[in-house]
Amino acid sequence: MKTKPLTCLLSLPFLFLFSCAASLNSTTVSSIAIAPVELGSSVHILLPDAMIESKKVQEYLRNELNKLGFSKGEYDNSKVILTFLVKFLGSKKHDYSLSTPVYGLVIDPATGVQSQIVTGYNQHFGSYTTNANEIRIQFHNGELFRKKDKNSILWEAVGKKDGFSPYILKKAPYMVTNILTQLNKNSDAKNVLWKPDTVIK
Repeated sequence: MKTKPLTCLLSLPFLFLFSCAASLNSTTVSSIAIAPVELGSSVHILLPDAMIESKKVQEYLRNELNKLGFSKGEYDNSKVILTFLVKFLGSKKHDYSLSTPVYGLVIDPATGVQSQIVTGYNQHFGSYTTNANEIRIQFHNGELFRKKDKNSILWEAVGKKDGFSPYILKKAPYMVTNILTQLNKNSDAKNVLWKPDTVIK
């Protein structure tokens, strides 16, 4: 009987961190719709640089665009040019405290049956670190973009996400999916929940 409460107490910090992880499985999306992005259009994804992170994010983007019915196009003839930027925003330390009960045994004099009661509480302290990342996506009118027209943007969105890993590639599939669920919409820091069935393999 003494080991059950102890097992429970040891698992509380892990449950706390698990609940924190669950709360991080969402992306805060802000977007602005200037002109409609026509679904099914040909899209060329313009890489911001030659970094492996950008190439991987390009793969996630292409997969999601395919699901939305967009076709792959070349720079010279695509109806839409998509640009994106991936960015690490920094780390933040979080402190937490947990109050856990202390158990004692009492014996019923009449029956001799043992039972447990709470005799006090212990305070536990700890910390964990989260890392924030950002992906910014812009859909441009291809013809205007190629002419370097400043009014080429059709829709722009930025997705920000915290998590335990500092690496953007750990979060990019969720972020890309969540950002594109807002396509053609105006959104002011809308929290989009992560859904396991939308993970890009």
